[in-house]
Amino acid sequence: MAANHRDPYAFENRSYFLFPFRVTDDDAFLACLTDGGWAEEDIAFETQYILHYASKMNDREDTRLLSFARAGGDLPLYTFDTEIRDGTVEAGTAVTGQTPKLSGLRTYVFRGGISFLEVSFDYGGMNLYEIAEFIFRMRSLRNDETKTYLAYPEGSIGMETAIRRVLPGFENCAELCFHNPSEIKKQAYVYTIVNAKNCGCDPLSPENRQRFRFLLSHGYRNRFYDPEDSENPYEMSIDISAHTLWSGSQEALVCLTDAPYGNQFAHLCTDYRFVYLLLLYQYLAAISYIEEFSRPNIKEEHGRSVHRNVVYLKTKYSFRVISDDRNFQSLYNGMYRVFEIDNLLADLEESNDQISDILEEKRQKHEQRFEWILGALSVLAVFSTLIDLSDYLDRFTNGELFHSIISLVTTLMILVIAVILILRKKN
Repeated sequence: MAANHRDPYAFENRSYFLFPFRVTDDDAFLACLTDGGWAEEDIAFETQYILHYASKMNDREDTRLLSFARAGGDLPLYTFDTEIRDGTVEAGTAVTGQTPKLSGLRTYVFRGGISFLEVSFDYGGMNLYEIAEFIFRMRSLRNDETKTYLAYPEGSIGMETAIRRVLPGFENCAELCFHNPSEIKKQAYVYTIVNAKNCGCDPLSPENRQRFRFLLSHGYRNRFYDPEDSENPYEMSIDISAHTLWSGSQEALVCLTDAPYGNQFAHLCTDYRFVYLLLLYQYLAAISYIEEFSRPNIKEEHGRSVHRNVVYLKTKYSFRVISDDRNFQSLYNGMYRVFEIDNLLADLEESNDQISDILEEKRQKHEQRFEWILGALSVLAVFSTLIDLSDYLDRFTNGELFHSIISLVTTLMILVIAVILILRKKN
């Protein structure tokens, strides 16, 4: 009965941190998950508003997306440095000193090489400035001043080390995937849900909404200030209603809501989360394949493997329409533009065509080389046969006459084979 009287505003403030990685050996990585205590899930997201051709990849029978959850009993505890730096919290805002709670670990394995480790945290009663500070620290894999640590019995470790800890054998079959070579850009992508009734202030108020949309949609701390020019093509904001606001960038996506209905949190954790993951995969997979094609002296076998992945990306994961619901499709369209997926797919198509031409040229050269070798062997075979025939006829006939005939036939055969090879080359 208590569940019937649950406060509809009581859902948790939560962030999902998505760390991308590239799988180099599929079988070894799946074995790594099994050995590390990860359990495969039948369905990754129980979506209700996503069209079937996209949402069915959730099903265990469809191998486009495999989802694994870490057994709940042995999750490491998170320790957060609660010391608030100068400028972290606005004057007059109380510091709660609360610590985020690690609420889940999942691994999403896509066909085509790019996969994700998802680490989620619930924030309890932390205020928005503290949440922004935590996101800024947590999303970075640099183990310096960010002070983000996972606590293990033998001591605290940095986030990159922790990823390798929760995925034993990771270094033998996968690698973290960050497309910007700068060390400072080794960061997770973040999806954050904020309950406006449970964050220490009203983020939907006119004086707060722009500030928190900017901070949380970029993963910034309070010392960052949004530029006055709001026309940024790499940002998007959608007001679904007076109660629900979305903002996103290429770094993060945030929903600020005080929508008073009980299933809102479920949709935010399933359908909307699936939309963000699907967008991230298209974005990162396209960049990854373009990088693969740009490698000098790409080998034919590897080039064909990447070409197959490109075809799979375009036919199985890339969609312009994913929902018949206005809210979901509007968010998808906005983030699709922010990630510039159309432009990336166009660049990828051009690279794919170029590499296909190169591979076809290599194939034709191999065929021509093989044909010349085959022709030479044919000439030798004919010549050897005629010599054997000459020796045989010498025993019974006038040798001079037949030697002349055989010599003429041999010359004609060589000329015929040469002409055939020349004509095939021209064609």
